[in-house]
Parts: sequence; C-alpha cells; structure tokens
Amino acid sequence: MVNLAELERFYKFKNIQSGCPTCGRSSWVLADAPDAQTTWSLASVREDGNAVFPSPSVPVIAMVCGHCFTLRTHASLPIREWLKANRT
Repeated sequence: MVNLAELERFYKFKNIQSGCPTCGRSSWVLADAPDAQTTWSLASVREDGNAVFPSPSVPVIAMVCGHCFTLRTHASLPIREWLKANRT
C-alpha cells in the first residue's frame, strides 16, 4: 500500500501539481481500503449496464479532497514500481 508521503515524493519527482482541480486546495486524504487484503480499483462495465464476471479492473490509489470531496485516482501498480525502483 502506498502512503501519502510516498505519493508526495512521486508527485515531486514527476512534477505533478497536487492541488485539487475543483477547488485548488491541497488537502488530499487517502481513501481507506475496505480491509487489509483489498485495494480500490476501477472496474469495467458493459455499455448495456450488465455486469461482467470477473470484471476487468485497474488497481488505483484513491484520494478524496478534504475540502470539496473531489475524488482523485492514480493507477497504483506503476507508482508502486517507481517507488520500488527509487527507494530513499
């Protein structure tokens, strides 16, 4: 699991602006995973609304703006790989 300090280090290296695109503040909170063995993901759905099982998905780091509650996500696997390759 990626913590906020690691994500901020990644942002700084990649020159990613941390401000919320909706309100401009930088008050992000990591969204808690449902449990220790589960991570958030973006799941795919069929255009007709029917579910696909198993559903193809992309694991994400989910954050919520502490001011306006905008949801922000990043693909977690590339960030975890970058952190592994760029340990401090």
